[in-house]
Amino acid sequence: QPLDKTHGSAFPSGHAAYATAHAAMAVIAARLLPGFASRALLVIAAIAAVVVVGLTRVYLRAHYWSDVVGGWALGSGVFGAIAALALLVSYIRQNAAAGEPVQSRKH
Repeated sequence: QPLDKTHGSAFPSGHAAYATAHAAMAVIAARLLPGFASRALLVIAAIAAVVVVGLTRVYLRAHYWSDVVGGWALGSGVFGAIAALALLVSYIRQNAAAGEPVQSRKH
């Protein structure tokens, strides 16, 4: 019996997916922090939280390992897809700006 009251489907673990999404937001937010140490601390803390959430879901017998790994994969996949889209948009915007004709100065 699970130690936590659960209902509904178990795959993938929503808790693990959301924890991974929050870690992805921490990676994005780390770009705003000054210094390597503070950035690394934020990302390491976020990754540790993701691992703890996954372990607690298994410990509480609310999910199997496969459910937790599926949640981690879902969160990582969504982050990867959004990051790829952001890189594509950035690339297109930079190339569009570079391709604009340079206006001559009039004296």
